Amino acid sequence: MSTVLLDTNVVIAIINGIETSINPLDIPSAAISAITVMELFALAGMSDSETANVELFVNKCLVLPVDAKVARRAGVLSKIRRQGKPDLLIAATAIENRLPLLTRNTKDFRKIPGLVLMPA
Repeated sequence: MSTVLLDTNVVIAIINGIETSINPLDIPSAAISAITVMELFALAGMSDSETANVELFVNKCLVLPVDAKVARRAGVLSKIRRQGKPDLLIAATAIENRLPLLTRNTKDFRKIPGLVLMPA
């Protein structure tokens, strides 16, 4: 399997030891959006050790930025999808980087033009 963009909910599941349909060890190059980094560190009530685990995981991933192309794509998507802006930025990151999005919540992402989904 090549590079896959991990949705925030997949990263949380992996860090918490919850099984997903794809073993993270089978992904040679896991990528996350900079938006996922923000969402992870915004989680309320994390202990110091949980914060350290998030930091370790983030450091192992390729973190993709939200650049002008991603922001533009998310803006266009927001006109056709009533969805939270962070999810649209994550979807746009996947589309612009031509990566499939591994998510535990395909319902929120289905029918986004150009997005390849992988259920976790």
